Amino acid sequence: MSTKPSVLVPVIAVFVLGIMVIWAVTGGLWQKKAPKIDFQQIYQQKIAAATSEVTDEPGAAERIQNYLFKGTDIPGFSVAPPVTPNERQKRERARLEAEKPLRLATQSRAIEDLRRRLGNVSQKDITLRSWSERTWMDTALGCANPGEVLAPAKLPGWMFVFGYAGDPRSFFIYNATRDGRELRFCRREKNSTEVV
Repeated sequence: MSTKPSVLVPVIAVFVLGIMVIWAVTGGLWQKKAPKIDFQQIYQQKIAAATSEVTDEPGAAERIQNYLFKGTDIPGFSVAPPVTPNERQKRERARLEAEKPLRLATQSRAIEDLRRRLGNVSQKDITLRSWSERTWMDTALGCANPGEVLAPAKLPGWMFVFGYAGDPRSFFIYNATRDGRELRFCRREKNSTEVV
């Protein structure tokens, strides 16, 4: 009894096909293994990179990760809705109104100092021409004396410009910190109508 070639071909084909399927399923040539993606590590790297662009404060990336993944609060960060321009103006007016007594007390100290510098002139001869909020970039409040050692700082404060009735072409500049602790006579300007 001899087997016919027509029967043998399908059997061999099924056998070879079965081996190829088993080989493919178990990791043969047709299946490349996908790299394992660690999404947690990618998030941590992205958060660390984004945080380092914003702040170099130690531990900031960990606090942000804890906030994102564990729901803990981040000190210094707010999830409050954005403030509208109208609300910002209200807050600014309220802040200025709250600081007004301290600003007026500092202004009075400057007037007293100027009175003494001008030879105890009458207080009514000194007038406030203007005042403005400033940020001083050193401990001398922008009024360094020659040879004075300055420390860099970022101090919020005020600049007061006073006039004197006895010398209407001059004005006198005082700079102060916003807390009123530091007050410095800065300079006397003549023949000018504008202060920068």
